Amino acid sequence: MKACTCGFTNEEKEAYCYKCHVEDGTTYFENAVKWYQISADHGCAEAQCELGTCYYKGNGVSQDYEKAVYWYGKAAEQNYAPAQSNLGYCYNIGQGISKDQEKAVYWYQKAAEQYYAVAQCNLGYCYEKGTGVPKDYEKAAYWYEKSAAQGHSRAQNNIGLLNENGTGVPQDLEKAVYWYKKASERGDQWAQCNLGRCYEYGIGVSVDCAKALHWYKKAAEQENTWAFFKMGSCYKNGVGVSRDMVRAAYWFKKAADKGDDVSKNSYNDCIKRLKEHKDAIDWYKQAIEQNDVESQYNLGVYYETCNYLEAKYWYKKASKQGHLVAPYRLGICYENGRGQDQDYKKAAKWYEQSAEKGYADAQYRLGTCYENGNGVPQDYEKAAKWYEQSAEKGYADAQYRLGTCYENGNGVPQDYEKAAYWYEKSAEQGNVEVQYNLGSCYENGNGVPQNYEKAVYWYQQAAEQGNAKAQYSLGCCYKNGLGVPKDNKQALHWYGQALENGNPEAKDSVVSLYTETKRYGSIKEKYYLIEDYQRFVEDASKYVLVDDWGKDSEAPGYGVEATSSGSVIYHRIDESFLLIRGSKAVGAVVNKYESISSRDTVRVPIYFDSPSQVYSVYSFSHPDGDYEVEERDVYTIIPADKVPKGACIR
Repeated sequence: MKACTCGFTNEEKEAYCYKCHVEDGTTYFENAVKWYQISADHGCAEAQCELGTCYYKGNGVSQDYEKAVYWYGKAAEQNYAPAQSNLGYCYNIGQGISKDQEKAVYWYQKAAEQYYAVAQCNLGYCYEKGTGVPKDYEKAAYWYEKSAAQGHSRAQNNIGLLNENGTGVPQDLEKAVYWYKKASERGDQWAQCNLGRCYEYGIGVSVDCAKALHWYKKAAEQENTWAFFKMGSCYKNGVGVSRDMVRAAYWFKKAADKGDDVSKNSYNDCIKRLKEHKDAIDWYKQAIEQNDVESQYNLGVYYETCNYLEAKYWYKKASKQGHLVAPYRLGICYENGRGQDQDYKKAAKWYEQSAEKGYADAQYRLGTCYENGNGVPQDYEKAAKWYEQSAEKGYADAQYRLGTCYENGNGVPQDYEKAAYWYEKSAEQGNVEVQYNLGSCYENGNGVPQNYEKAVYWYQQAAEQGNAKAQYSLGCCYKNGLGVPKDNKQALHWYGQALENGNPEAKDSVVSLYTETKRYGSIKEKYYLIEDYQRFVEDASKYVLVDDWGKDSEAPGYGVEATSSGSVIYHRIDESFLLIRGSKAVGAVVNKYESISSRDTVRVPIYFDSPSQVYSVYSFSHPDGDYEVEERDVYTIIPADKVPKGACIR
């Protein structure tokens, strides 16, 4: 057993010091929590911090962020630096406590002043980004350097960047490389990327493409997307290695699979070149004959573009040798019926093989299999388990699905706070559907404090990407003044967008809002321009537009053509527009001053007034002078079966 250093009496040591119950450096979480609790209750700051971490991570107890914050706070009040740093982090991200970045800085500062490297790095980041404090690059550099000197790898990378760019410190490229090397040797993936970049382009060091490739590969082994792209570029352009389009395609595909659009284009370019140079594939097959597992997988990637059966063959070869991703790619082939009939059972089998090795994409796919009962018995608990493993690795879709599990109580106890937490994680990565869900959480106070401004923010994010539900909800916020000033024009805009994207709820809201706003301001300012009237008429063929302009005049009207004095014309509504015959006035200008002839059919902008009436408003040049006239015609919409017998229907 380890020696006790908590200052208890000999009798207290055995009963209360949690350190005495950590055997030979191996912590058994449930027993550890028991002794942490006893020691924490007796005021041991270190035990309080460790107990907080158990609650934060769910080690030996159910995960509980609020209890984690409680124990971090207890230890922090005793001036225990690690707890102060952890408490600052909780305040910074709003986990287990209301988000407060100023308090985060306060606790980071407390810990940093005690030379705690993690807090010094976090404090430097706050000053660099202006989070909780005014932006101050010099202070950022100060704290990064303090932390870096203690061996904190992320701080070493960050101070390297400041030195490279001359931000907060004089530019010093050699010093930047010095810090990148320090961080890289400690395994920091971004430092490895930066160091590779320095060697590739001769920044602070002589150009050395072999070393550049070495460090890019180190970062790629940690699943760094940018490193994937750089590996692809090296193989494509022969940087530090012989050109190899198949390997280039492999790395670009890995980056593209993580959502990198530039890599997607590069991958497609490689595949195009490979199809034109079959000798590259022949050479690659020779490498395969040496039973190299990465080469087997790479060849599977290539054949997936042109021959699924061949791709599956090589994926299976790589899978048998324990390749991480090959089973996942096989699962994709079976799930989507590539190379043979769809087979969910085999898909689930291969996903599980990759998932158990820790591959996030496969863990997510396996979760969907269990949630939907595809290839395995439906099991919400197993679905939630795999979603969580994938979500913790940062996989956005898994974070979203895990959020829905917590929201609906599928496979886990219903927990709106956890649902909102995972929704926000996914939403920050651009997941449109979850951005809408998160907006709903903030609007209704589900799992988060009710906050209309944040609801509007997330609705806006999703609405601008075409999500119909978010567009409708955003319209409701503008209509009711929730989180934004009340604005009927904006409400109508978003209702219209929602309706156009297939949300039927928006139809009644549009009609209702037009009726409400009818008495306000001018038509041009308050009414929504509708060129596609069929949005508001379920079956346009059953309705007609009534034009009775000519009833009281012998002259044909501008914007419509009357057949004779006193006539009433009924216009059919076509599939997308109201069609109105052009004016006989020579040079008449309708709809944004576009010239029309007397017999042209024109699409006149229509302003919706009520379910049975529309306005046509347009400007034109008067035939007897050089001045402009604005006309407003009123038309009624009636069912087609109400048209009198023998009436003229256009």
